[in-house]
Amino acid sequence: MRSEIGVVILNYMQFELTKRCVESVLQSQDVLPRIVIVDNNSQDGSVENLSRAFHNDNRVTVLESGENLGYAYGNNIGLDYLCREGLNLFCILNNDVSVTNHTFMNLVRVYPHDKPAVIGPCLLEADQGDGSVEIQSIGASINLWKATSVLKFNGRQFDKQLRSRLPQLMEADYISGACIFFSFQTLRTVGKLPENYFLYFEETEWCVRAKRKGILVAATPNARVYHEGSKSVGKSSKLLTYYLNRNSFLFIRRNGSMPQRIFFPIYRLLRFAIKRERNSWYGILAGLRREEGVANG
Repeated sequence: MRSEIGVVILNYMQFELTKRCVESVLQSQDVLPRIVIVDNNSQDGSVENLSRAFHNDNRVTVLESGENLGYAYGNNIGLDYLCREGLNLFCILNNDVSVTNHTFMNLVRVYPHDKPAVIGPCLLEADQGDGSVEIQSIGASINLWKATSVLKFNGRQFDKQLRSRLPQLMEADYISGACIFFSFQTLRTVGKLPENYFLYFEETEWCVRAKRKGILVAATPNARVYHEGSKSVGKSSKLLTYYLNRNSFLFIRRNGSMPQRIFFPIYRLLRFAIKRERNSWYGILAGLRREEGVANG
């Protein structure tokens, strides 16, 4: 019997990108994907275009969030819908990724179905067609003193020699929001994605909460996902810089120990003074002011 998997894909002003992502999921073998596209108030015709593109496929549902309140808010809408439909396995998937025919099948195979877990794939750079594929991450570790992460195996070539040495599940501190696989039991235990951040750090906190509840957080090299990255906001945009800086303060304040909460603002201000990261100032100032509202732009 094939596993039915609820897949949430968030769209914001990226109709073509989202369409390609959905099409790759629909090619999945040995599983039954139920896809929910949540449009985060795009105002560019995305809803109409996506509805038209998949109107004959009952595996795809298009929902509207009504307003753009961020990554977690949109994904929570999709998860709520899939829970009401009675699904037990879920995947949050960024629209700037493509999956292979066996990605979900391999995630199901390694998932420990006797207990809640959060599982991620091997994230790879988008295939350039020259035969070499570079790893973005196979899970990540977190430094709660500096609000930084280390992407495991980042920059390594994803070749047979490396794959043969890796276990099928490797524990991690968190799984990238580009692709997170989990069960209803996990969602019920951990709760929804935190909606305080708008953009970045949501999945990091969610995984931290999961681990603190004794839930396995791990990545598998057996499932591959190709990730372009930062298509909605741009890899060096002011929006990205603002939220990465503001949310680092918020993340430590919500998840760090008392010594870590004291150390982090001192460390961050010293780093700003030394490196003169001018583009970071507004985000740092918002973090120091404890601003948690949506600054959409």
